[in-house]
Amino acid sequence: MEQDHEARSEGDYEINENDFDTILERLGRNGQYFIRSKIFMFILVTVAAMNIGASAFIDQSPAYECQLPDQLRNNLIEKCNLSSSELNEVKNRSCPIKNDEVSKCYSYSLDSLMHVNCSYWKEKGNVTVYQKYFDVVDCKSWVFDTSTYKSTIFTTFQLTCDKTWQLSLSKYAMLLGIFFGAFIAGHASDSYGRRPIFLLMTAQISIATLLSVFVPNFYFYAAMRFLVGFGVIGACETGYVYLMETTVSHQRIVTSQVMQTTFSVAFMLLAFVAYMERTWQNLMLYISILLFICGVPFFFLSGESPRWLLSMGKLGRTRKVLEAIAKANKKSIDFDNIKFLPLHKPTSDEPKLMVREKGALDDDDDDDDDVTDSGDALTSSGECSNDNDKDRVRPKTRDIFQRKILRNMTLILCYNWFACTCIYYGLTLNVTNLTGDPYVNFFLNGLVEVPANMGAIWLITKYGRRFTISVANTLSGLSLISMLFVPQGYKDVNLVLYLLGKFGTSATFSCIYLYTSELYPTLLRGNGIGICSSCARIGGVASQAVNNLAGVETSLPYVIYGVIALLAALLILCLPETNGTTLPDSIADTECLYRKRRIHILSKLKYNQVTTRAPLSQQ
Repeated sequence: MEQDHEARSEGDYEINENDFDTILERLGRNGQYFIRSKIFMFILVTVAAMNIGASAFIDQSPAYECQLPDQLRNNLIEKCNLSSSELNEVKNRSCPIKNDEVSKCYSYSLDSLMHVNCSYWKEKGNVTVYQKYFDVVDCKSWVFDTSTYKSTIFTTFQLTCDKTWQLSLSKYAMLLGIFFGAFIAGHASDSYGRRPIFLLMTAQISIATLLSVFVPNFYFYAAMRFLVGFGVIGACETGYVYLMETTVSHQRIVTSQVMQTTFSVAFMLLAFVAYMERTWQNLMLYISILLFICGVPFFFLSGESPRWLLSMGKLGRTRKVLEAIAKANKKSIDFDNIKFLPLHKPTSDEPKLMVREKGALDDDDDDDDDVTDSGDALTSSGECSNDNDKDRVRPKTRDIFQRKILRNMTLILCYNWFACTCIYYGLTLNVTNLTGDPYVNFFLNGLVEVPANMGAIWLITKYGRRFTISVANTLSGLSLISMLFVPQGYKDVNLVLYLLGKFGTSATFSCIYLYTSELYPTLLRGNGIGICSSCARIGGVASQAVNNLAGVETSLPYVIYGVIALLAALLILCLPETNGTTLPDSIADTECLYRKRRIHILSKLKYNQVTTRAPLSQQ
C-alpha cells in the first residue's frame, strides 16, 4: 500500500466536475478542436438566427388594390380604345369609394362594368351617377406593390381584407415555438446530451424552412414557423451551454460575448441577403441550404460535452471524447494516470471509476463511497462543508422550485429575462418607424448591438456580471423614460434615446446568458436556462401588446419599457456575483455561492438596528 501511494502521488491525479478546467488546460484550451467547435457553433447559430430576423421581410404587407379583370381590361382596350396609361388612370372606377378611399376589398361586378357605356371610363368629372346602379362584389384577386418586396407570404397567400389577421398568426406561431422550445430543448439537453439535441434542432430548422417554401398552404406554413422558432431557440441555448462547458473559466467571458453577437451578425448579414434577394421563397431556401451545409461538418468533427458526460457518470464515454480532443489538439496525455470522479452517482450501466495507474488500486474500489462529492454545502456558521450526500443523487427539475435559494434565484432571473426580451423585441420591431430604407434600418438595428456586446466584455471583467446588468438596465430605463419629455419635432433626440435604450437592453441580453449559466449547477444548467428563456418568450409576446399602446400616446410604450428595465436593475442586485468563480456543479455549490457572494442588504440593516438599540436598553 505504501508503494501504491507513492506511485499514485507521482503520476496519478483525480479529476471531477469542480476542477474540470484542469483537464481542459492540459488538452490545450486554444487547440484546434476547441477553436473548430467555436467557429462552427458561431456560424450555425448565426444562420439559424437569420430565420428569426427574416420575419421582418417575409411577413411584410405591401400596398395592394383590386385587380382589374383581364376580360374587362381587354374589353376597354378594344371597344373604348383606352391606352395602358389611360387604363391606369381610370382603373379605380372599378371599385367603390368610401371616405375618399378606393376600396381594396370590394369591386363592382364584372357584368355591371362590361355593360356600362365607354363614356363612364372617359369622362373627367363625377361618375357616381353610373355607380349607384352597379352591383358590389368581393374582390377575387389583387395587385401588390413590388417596389420594395417582390413577394412576401402576404402576397403569396393573399392575406388581404378579412385574412390580414393571419399574418399575425404566423408571427405568434413562431413565438409560441420559441416559448416551448426554450423549456423542452433545455430539459432534453440535460437528459440526452448537448450535441445530439443541438444537431436535432439544426436539422429541424433546415427541414421546416425548406418545407415552408414548397407547400402552398398558409396553415402548414404557420406550423413550420412554429418548428423553426422551436429549433432556433433550442439550438441557441444548447449551443451556448455546450460552449460554456468546453471553455475554461477565464475565457468564458470572451466566448460568451462573441456568441452573443450571433444575432447582430445575423441581422446585418440578412439585411444584405434580403436586399439582393427580395423573393421570400428564395431567401428562405438560401438560409435552409446554408444551414444544412454548415451542419454536416459539425456532425462529423464534434463530440459530446465531456463535462456533461462526467456529470452523468458516463466515464467510459468521457475518456473517449477527451482522447479524441487530445488527438485533435496534438496533446500527449496518458489517461491511464487519470482518475475521473463524477459528482453525482453514475448510471447503472457505467463503471464508477476509470482506469488509474496500473497496480494503484485501493482496497475499497467496489464501494460506493469512491464516488465522492466535491461540492461544498454551507453550514449555519457561513462556512462550507463537504457533507453533500443529497447532491450525490442526480438533481431533478423540481429541485429548482423546491429548494428555496434556487426558487428565489430563478424568479429574479426569470423577470430579468422577461424584461430584456420584452424591451429588446419591442424596440427591434419598432425599427420600421425610423425614416429611411427598411434594409438600411434593419442593418443599423443589428449594428447597434455590436458595441453593446463588445463593450460588455470590459465591464463584466472589471466590475462583474451583476453590476454590468444592473447598469445596462438603468441606462436603458432612463433613456426610454426620457423620451416622454422630448418636445415634438426633436426627432434626432428621440433617435439618440432610442439607440441608447437599444444599446442598454442589448448589453443586458449579452450578459444574462453568461450570468445565468454561471449560477445554475451543471445538471440543472440547461433546464434553468430553458425555464428563464421560456419567461423571456412571454416578454416577446407582451412587447406586441405594449407597442399597440402607441395609439393612446406615442411615448407610452417607451415609458413602460423604461419602468420594466429599472425594476430589473434593482432585482438583479439581490443575486450573487459570479465573476472569478468556477461553474457550480451541485446544488450545494450554488447555495454556497448565493449565501457568500450576494449583497446582504437586509442582514446588514438588521444588524445595524440591533447594535444601535443596545446602548439605549442599557440606559
